[in-house]
Amino acid sequence: MVTIIVADTEAEAQARFQEYAAYVDTEAALTLFGGWTGVDLSDLHEDDDVADVQTEANQSALAMFTKDPSRRWTVREVAEFISIGGRGPTIIGDPVQVVDQLLEYQRISGVDGFNISAAVRPADFERFEQFVTPSSAAAAYCRSAPRLR
Repeated sequence: MVTIIVADTEAEAQARFQEYAAYVDTEAALTLFGGWTGVDLSDLHEDDDVADVQTEANQSALAMFTKDPSRRWTVREVAEFISIGGRGPTIIGDPVQVVDQLLEYQRISGVDGFNISAAVRPADFERFEQFVTPSSAAAAYCRSAPRLR
């Protein structure tokens, strides 16, 4: 699942993302993380690294933040990441940037489509339809311009 935050310009999309981030409840995000992974991070400082621990819960959710040798995630970074977009990527940009990033994901992984999520509903879905669908069709990514239902 990919969350799309799109606007007419990259600056407008980034401003929208920052506005959304102002409403983030990191404690709630960490509670969600705990529900996914069975790991309670509430006793850690926000700048502590999230370590790999044994759990019987969703191990792939935990591994996403602990198994990448090129990245160490802090508690704060985990909370901020999952607060907008959950476990999937969040793409922020103008229509061309969004389509380019989707095409890059497709090129790397071979996927034939995406499950699109929205940080704010229905506004982000409406912006996706307004901005991304026409750019996708122009890039020959989207065969037809689907309507949101």
